[in-house]
Amino acid sequence: MVDDSGAAMADTYSGVFTDFACAAQLTRQWDATAASPWATWYSAATGDPCGGNFNSWREMYYEDVTSIGAKYDLANQSNLRGAGIWALGYDDGHSELWDLIGSHINVSHAPVASATAPAGPLNSTAFGVSWGVTPGSVPATSYRIWVSQDGGAWTRWISTAATTATFHGFAGHGYAFYAEAFGAGGYGSGAPNGSTPAQPTTQIAAGATRAEPFTGLYAADAYGDLLPASSPPLPPTATWPGWSIVRGVAMAPAGQGGYVLDGFGGLHPFGSAPILATSGYWSGWDIARGAAIAPGGQGGYTVDGWGGVHPIGSAPLVNATSYWPRWDIARGITLNACDATGHSGWVLDGWGGVHPFGGAALLNASSYWPGWDIARGIASVCTNGQQGGYVLDGWGGVHPFGAAPPLATTTYWRGWDIARGLTVLPGGGGGYVVDGWGGFHPIGSAPIVDNPVYTPGHNVVRGAAAS
Repeated sequence: MVDDSGAAMADTYSGVFTDFACAAQLTRQWDATAASPWATWYSAATGDPCGGNFNSWREMYYEDVTSIGAKYDLANQSNLRGAGIWALGYDDGHSELWDLIGSHINVSHAPVASATAPAGPLNSTAFGVSWGVTPGSVPATSYRIWVSQDGGAWTRWISTAATTATFHGFAGHGYAFYAEAFGAGGYGSGAPNGSTPAQPTTQIAAGATRAEPFTGLYAADAYGDLLPASSPPLPPTATWPGWSIVRGVAMAPAGQGGYVLDGFGGLHPFGSAPILATSGYWSGWDIARGAAIAPGGQGGYTVDGWGGVHPIGSAPLVNATSYWPRWDIARGITLNACDATGHSGWVLDGWGGVHPFGGAALLNASSYWPGWDIARGIASVCTNGQQGGYVLDGWGGVHPFGAAPPLATTTYWRGWDIARGLTVLPGGGGGYVVDGWGGFHPIGSAPIVDNPVYTPGHNVVRGAAAS
């Protein structure tokens, strides 16, 4: 506001209304260049209705809903990130400026969420976890829940619109949880980092009852990410985003860790599994086809596409009964479940042939498809001291060999080559087929498992293992 002497003074938004209510000879104008209103009035030397008694004309430039609305439109048209006002606290009960923000500016906020879990120590490896937005938060449309085992790296557990799930952990370990929430438009509250505090923390007792007939059950996708099934999420030690190079996964005997095999023969531990030296590595050559870990956890074997069997860790060299130079036809390897040393087993070829190594018995297989590369997995069981196992075909069929009894399957995809891995429970009696989308399907007496990672339409899973 200025007078005819040029002196200026500030006024508040509510003060404009006060001045206009009492001003004498009030004239309102519009400055088209500035897109702003202005007004003049006369303040007499005495008897001024407004009490100013300035003995001069008064002139004021101010803002109203029209001028501010034009500025908001300019910000939107120019793709600016927002607009600022000084200061809404001076409106003194006039709500039209707040209403203007709502009608012109898209104000989107990320929801804020928290998780809840029992503190423990718990006597079961399975327990419920829940989550939801905090009071005062905008609504959430979905959540991503993160887990940290024993203070380690945050690992994604589940992405869901639900607000509760059963978590499966390892006995003797502690688990911290963090809830990341997503709202309208995909706005997220942010993933945790190394300094993010846990929301709840749960301790599982060392003697807790195991909720499943295995300690750990995992699949691996083509890029190195692990897919847990009724097992805690574990961070991988190597991933190759966008590069389909993973060829298998094997569990260590304790079930709290294992290995991912890449196509060059590299063996990458996860969880509690130790680093193991490998005798077969082919830099730049995608020829590794499977891995298996011996009962002691300090050794095992990999198989290449030609059928060569290569020791890892402390395992000795063994004799193999089949080898196909320059023919990439081997599809898997399993160790003889009746051999406590883990120094014998069988190699699977793509036609379903089962070939012993290290002194394992030559066994009859119930299925063989000459000329058809359809075999996808192999697993061994020891039945009353007798050697045997199972072959998985690409349609989901599970075929016994040796002394292994037939097992009922829960799914079969006739004509669709989508089965990608086979694993049996410790002690036999059942197991799981994993499909290329990440679904785990029980066979035999195995129970249904929680399957938090599933990617319909994406055939990326490359194997499964349990211990």
